[in-house]
Amino acid sequence: GSTIYVADTLNQRIRSITTDAPQIIPAASLSLNTYSGLQITGSIGHTYQVQSSPDLTNWISRADVPLNSSPYLWIDQNPISGNKFYRALLLP
Repeated sequence: GSTIYVADTLNQRIRSITTDAPQIIPAASLSLNTYSGLQITGSIGHTYQVQSSPDLTNWISRADVPLNSSPYLWIDQNPISGNKFYRALLLP
C-alpha cells in the first residue's frame, strides 16, 4: 500500500492516510503550491474585508468575509509569490 501524510494545522496534527492498493499518478498531474491562511478573530455576524499588499502601501481588496464563527480561517486562493502582506478591516 501507500501512505500520504496531511498537515492538519487547525487541529495541530499530522494525519496519515494509507491505501491497500498503490495508486499511480503521473507526475505531470501533480502540483504543490503554498497558500496563505488568515485567522480572523472578530465579532460574529459582522463582515470583514481582507486586503493584501506587496509593499504595505498599496492595498488590494481580496474578499469580503461575513464572520459566522470566531476565529475564522480564510485561505487566499492564489499561491504565495513574492512579498504579500494582509489585513482585515471591519466593514460598517
